[in-house]
Amino acid sequence: MNLRTFVLVTLLAFLFGLPGCMKADDSDVPGPGTTDNGSMAIDTNQPQPDTSQPPADTPAAIDTFQCPGVPGMKPIGAQCSHSCECGTDYCYDEGFNGGLKFCTRACEGGCEDPNNNDGTQKYQCLIFSNVHKETYGLTLMNICAPRCNNLEECKMLSSSYDACGTTSGWTEWMGKTVGVATCVVSSSFEE
Repeated sequence: MNLRTFVLVTLLAFLFGLPGCMKADDSDVPGPGTTDNGSMAIDTNQPQPDTSQPPADTPAAIDTFQCPGVPGMKPIGAQCSHSCECGTDYCYDEGFNGGLKFCTRACEGGCEDPNNNDGTQKYQCLIFSNVHKETYGLTLMNICAPRCNNLEECKMLSSSYDACGTTSGWTEWMGKTVGVATCVVSSSFEE
């Protein structure tokens, strides 16, 4: 064998023999028993965003309240549990009538709707005194209440009503006349 053939054979053996002796770089290949779960490692050397405060454009909580009855259908004096039920959008829940919740609105002497008035007075503006405010912690000092001629008229608004006024032709509370006869829960007027 000449020197040239010897060098060529040695060189070929060396070249073909190298891959069998070399170790491949397998740093990116998972080892046995590991699986790629798609997660990425977090570089902790990088500054992380401040997550202690929510972003300014985070939407507010969604209000899921739904009015339990037909919204706005109940008249003044009707028993209610939420303001949305009342045509006046106010369900009174203070001391008058023993805490019976009923539809009403604030008034300044008159309660009739000027756009829907047939000439009869259906409602009375009850005017409370400072005695009522101090004793019951009232925040609304004048409210509209349904006028009545008899108990049956009141029962159409709530079965809780048991009287039309507290004395003949009047509604009195704590010895004070607050208006003409209106639908009341008489037990709340006993002293």
